[in-house]
Amino acid sequence: MGNGTDRLVERALSGLTPEVQQAFADDPIGTATSHLGLRVAEVPQVSEQRVSGGHCDGVSFLDHGVLLYARTKSKRENFTIAHEVGHWLIDNTSGIYDRIAEQPNPLIIIESLCDRIAQQLLLPEATIDRVLDGEVLRAEHLQKLSRMTHASRAASSIALARRLPGAGAVAFASRDTGAIEYSSIQPHPEHGWPTAFPWPGQELPTGSPLLNLGFGQRSTRLSAWITPWRATADFYTDGFADDYYVYLVFSDTNLWNITTGFAAQALSFDQRPTQTITCCGRTRQVRGFPCSRCRQIECPTCHECACDKRRTQESACAQCGNLVLPHLLDADGLCELCA
Repeated sequence: MGNGTDRLVERALSGLTPEVQQAFADDPIGTATSHLGLRVAEVPQVSEQRVSGGHCDGVSFLDHGVLLYARTKSKRENFTIAHEVGHWLIDNTSGIYDRIAEQPNPLIIIESLCDRIAQQLLLPEATIDRVLDGEVLRAEHLQKLSRMTHASRAASSIALARRLPGAGAVAFASRDTGAIEYSSIQPHPEHGWPTAFPWPGQELPTGSPLLNLGFGQRSTRLSAWITPWRATADFYTDGFADDYYVYLVFSDTNLWNITTGFAAQALSFDQRPTQTITCCGRTRQVRGFPCSRCRQIECPTCHECACDKRRTQESACAQCGNLVLPHLLDADGLCELCA
């Protein structure tokens, strides 16, 4: 839906005043009950399954104004509550369901839209502005944003990555292992995704000064990121450490006026086309070369395109051997041409 999603998020949130939105960011449960008139209750577990795949941690009974959530003892439950409030906002905002109904897989779109609403509720732009305080984005802002809000480090990474002017990422890595635990990539506004970028599970390069940062120390430098498949990219990198994590900002532009003895190599960008596919219980953007027959890019989970998927679901006619969908075979296993 592209920018249409942003407009739907804006429309859903338009029913809440800026004061109520800020109050929700400060106290999700208290605001949902006192300002929105909802009943929020904790349950041991939620057994419903979302259409987008996986078990959810919350469920709404909108007709009764009840939100149930599973206790996680982490900031994840705040996102769950905000997601269910998203369902309530959509249900109470005219025109959104009509717009979504025009799209393929409307139920999955609703879940994605509620995730977007949840992020906006927990991290209003004003909160991000207050944390940045007019400064250029730095790694320590990720630590600060997560600490002073009800949003997780991952949600905070997503919000801050959107503030990068070009290609880059906001991430955090374990100080013990050097492995990236989460990374939010910001594609270049014109050229798209770079061919090399930090991703969860990848490790900081051996010998990187970022691995040796002490508590409260910062390192800002031009450095090369090397992927497991040996692709490399030069990023201007800002790092900041606490007891457990190294917080990181990668940028293709020199945000911090770093003086280097050599020029950064221009990023190369992935030229493969992107496409929105629905497979394995999810709707997502994928990058790759489409199948020459069905023109669909294969799913990164099952590694099948549309015709591969269709072929695994088909059965052979008992007489001619042609593959058809099972419901097109009669009781004797014959297709309509052989029956």
